[in-house]
Amino acid sequence: MPDYGSILTTVLENVARLLPRRTILEYEQGVHWRRGEVFRHLKPGRPAWFIPLFDSIDIESCVNRVVDTEILDLETSDGENITIKATINYYIDDIVKYYTNLYEHSTSIMNLVEREVAGVIFYKSYETLKSEIIRQPNYKYSNIEKTIMDNVKKISGQYGIGIESIGITKFAHTMTVRIIGGDTFYGGSQE
Repeated sequence: MPDYGSILTTVLENVARLLPRRTILEYEQGVHWRRGEVFRHLKPGRPAWFIPLFDSIDIESCVNRVVDTEILDLETSDGENITIKATINYYIDDIVKYYTNLYEHSTSIMNLVEREVAGVIFYKSYETLKSEIIRQPNYKYSNIEKTIMDNVKKISGQYGIGIESIGITKFAHTMTVRIIGGDTFYGGSQE
């Protein structure tokens, strides 16, 4: 005599495999879209059922990510040219805001940090920058990094981004050389 319980279990398992669903892993978040609008926020550990052709699901890993800014050539308040680069350690805090408020995620975050770096550098003299960027032995971040991080944290929440850290990885005092019409200019003086 057949075991109807095991047959029923096998049939239900196979039917469940055919139904469209995704499982959100512990380090992921997702957005369930229905007809182009946010239907619900998908949290880790739960299966997400959806209707093909009407729904779509976007799942994103929410572990920390690290990106570098471009090398920025900036001018300080006293007219000195510097080159600076920063590293950003961020994570996705709110997946719905992340998907609905940003398009190019990494590029947008880099641009946001670059804007804040330029804003802070513009109002500081070279000597002040040099003394503030050097980390003290007992502190995790320099004064400049703290200022930039605080400014970026105020803005990044509206995009669903959490900032873990922003660190200055390269800092150099540079001389700008411009060749204009065959004449060479070194940092503003003609030779």
